[in-house]
Amino acid sequence: MMDFLHNADIGMLMAFNGHHTTWLDSAMMFVSDRHVWIPFYVILAALIFHRFGWKKALVYIAAIGLAITFTDQICASVIRPAVARLRPSNLDNPLSDMITVVNGYRSGSYSFPSCHAANTFALATFISLLFRRRTATAAILTWAAVVSCSRLYLGVHYPSDLIAGAVIGSAIAAALYMLAHISCRRFFAAAMLLFAANGATAQTEFKWDIELNSVFDNRECDARYTPTKTYFFTQLAPEIGVSFDSGRHAVMGGAVWNQPIGCEWDGHRISPTLYYLYSGTRWQFAMGMVPYRHLIRPLPNYIQSDSTRYFQHNIRGVMARYLGDEGFMQALVDWRGMQGHDRREAFDIIVMGEWQRPHRIFLAGGLIMLNHLAKQSNPPADQYVVDNFVANPYIGIDLSALSHPIDSLTFRAGTLASMTRDRADGHCHTSAGLWADIAVSWWRLSLQNTLYLSGKPLFPLYSQFGSLLHEGEPFYASDFYNRTTIKGNIINYKNMVSLDAALDFNVARDNFTFYQRLLLRVTI
Repeated sequence: MMDFLHNADIGMLMAFNGHHTTWLDSAMMFVSDRHVWIPFYVILAALIFHRFGWKKALVYIAAIGLAITFTDQICASVIRPAVARLRPSNLDNPLSDMITVVNGYRSGSYSFPSCHAANTFALATFISLLFRRRTATAAILTWAAVVSCSRLYLGVHYPSDLIAGAVIGSAIAAALYMLAHISCRRFFAAAMLLFAANGATAQTEFKWDIELNSVFDNRECDARYTPTKTYFFTQLAPEIGVSFDSGRHAVMGGAVWNQPIGCEWDGHRISPTLYYLYSGTRWQFAMGMVPYRHLIRPLPNYIQSDSTRYFQHNIRGVMARYLGDEGFMQALVDWRGMQGHDRREAFDIIVMGEWQRPHRIFLAGGLIMLNHLAKQSNPPADQYVVDNFVANPYIGIDLSALSHPIDSLTFRAGTLASMTRDRADGHCHTSAGLWADIAVSWWRLSLQNTLYLSGKPLFPLYSQFGSLLHEGEPFYASDFYNRTTIKGNIINYKNMVSLDAALDFNVARDNFTFYQRLLLRVTI
């Protein structure tokens, strides 16, 4: 009997693994990757909050997390070492010569039971018991089965591994669902009293939003200061959270998924979003991994380039801002890198603001930044600390109230200066030059021209450190740079769907480039 089951196990494995095509290889690698399902998990969490309210939802989501954690640890840390069954693809398994391996993927040493099957069926079972709808149950069980079968196709599990994992995951999920259900019914009143003690319960509100961006930025040109390439990708950024005390306090979490178009699925990048947000009448404070959209005004191009904006979604630290009748101020500490064995410590401290009296045309503002790049934990002998200081004070005039039929017309001019100190030799590289900016908008069209003119480059060490030190536009490695941007809003539907097109003309010392950009944004 055991021989029959063993042979059947191998036969089913070979049936799934024996027939490969290019598109199935890519599809199964995608399906098997746990990280690509993070947006799906976020959407499930949002549905749970919407269906059951934030109080019960927190209990159920915590139970789901415990179910997945228990199944994963029991399978990986307890059962697998005890059984010690080699994966089919493991080179020490005689069966490995008969297994088709995709992109060199062989996974770990042991296979019984499957953590993929345990985790997916734990989630599927819990969701099925929670929603109790035939369509939802069929859909999520199908998803769990497809993910599990992808492990057979990749040759890293036997069918019995998947069955055992599915049984373990389903059993643990069912048990934790019962506990969560009882907790919501029996002990929820105590939780309500606890929240009522601080007066927050009646004012708590569930929040969520989803942002979808598709970006096309063509930079295929003869560029001396920046790489020539085309950025073409889709970005998905879902967020869920709760606010309380009449919206003054909020805790938000989510993820940002960047998927380059034209790359394999393993070319994606997922970054978490998790932050606390305080919103007062004029002040706002946030800490954690905070989306840049909470800033009143985007950082200028010499601080944050277009490509940095595309792929760096969050401030990694703290942010504070003030918006009053006569202007604004915003400050942030962006911890770009934590010191490690192969990672240098890096952070930015940025303060910027602008002042303008109501109904007056004159304005004044500026920006200061300290950029610090430290060493690794065990640095090589030629690695030293580098400090970069940037200052941009300016004055200007706002003629928007006098420029009819033009919607807005603003001119700013001042100094853009930097000091970069490389402690390798103690030398300070300094530069200071003219900075001027003019912005005009009419209907759905806008034009902005920014000029930097100096005898020295703003980023003198860009060729040495690149974006490791400077995240601004690489053209500032020149002593002269002028950028003209013409932008048009093609589609704008209820501030939910917008399509923008832009043309960028970049003129630097002995160099001219022409960029074309399209940005499709969907916000819910």
